[in-house]
Amino acid sequence: MKPDIATPEKSTAFATLAGQRIVVTGGSTGIGRAIAYAVAQAQGDVILHFRQSRGAAEQTASRIRELGSRC
Repeated sequence: MKPDIATPEKSTAFATLAGQRIVVTGGSTGIGRAIAYAVAQAQGDVILHFRQSRGAAEQTASRIRELGSRC
């Protein structure tokens, strides 16, 4: 079964990004959302960029804040 990239899971992609700000383009859906969640789980702050999916971007930003990162 493929993991659902719309929900954050424990990631080991990054050891720690504490104190770093990461720009994620296309961060409201798909791969961009998964990367944004991985950055947040690694304690990095996320700057989301999106083109049209404002509602999805707001949901992603809310979840990133729940994970303890700034967005």
